[in-house]
Amino acid sequence: MRHLKIVRRRFRNHFREGTIAKPKNRQGTQPTNAVAMS
Repeated sequence: MRHLKIVRRRFRNHFREGTIAKPKNRQGTQPTNAVAMS
């Protein structure tokens, strides 16, 4: 069953391998997101 967990996670990531993840929060967008969520 461990295999299915890994395959499902890879499926949601579109089977990316060896790529560098993009930074999710930048300095400019951080304050606007915090205000919008609260």
